[in-house]
Amino acid sequence: NKNIDSRSLMPLIQSGDSGWSGPDEVFYRYEWYNGNWYGIRTIRTPEYKYCWNPVDINELYDLNNDPEEMHNLINSVNYRRIREELENRLLSHLKKVEDPLYKKMKYSISN
Repeated sequence: NKNIDSRSLMPLIQSGDSGWSGPDEVFYRYEWYNGNWYGIRTIRTPEYKYCWNPVDINELYDLNNDPEEMHNLINSVNYRRIREELENRLLSHLKKVEDPLYKKMKYSISN
C-alpha cells in the first residue's frame, strides 16, 4: 500500500538490525505551527537531517557533529553531495506516497 505510514516492528524484534533491509531513514512533515502553514517535508537518517521548506529556507544538519541542529549546512559546498542525495530520497518518497507537494518540491530543487 503506497499510503502506509508505518511498518511492522516484528522483524526487528525477532532479528535485530538485520530484520530490516534498506536504508535507516524516517520521513516526516510539519504542516501547521502556531496557526501558520509551513508544509515542511523532512528525511532523517542517523547521520543527517534534511528539511525542504516551501515557504522559507531549506535546512541540512550533520547530526554527528551538530546534534542540537544549530548550524544549517544547506549552502555548504562540503555537504552538496549529501544534500542532493537526501533531496532525491525525499523526493522519491513523496512521489511514492503521492504527497501533494511532490511536484512543488521537484520544481524547486531543479531550479
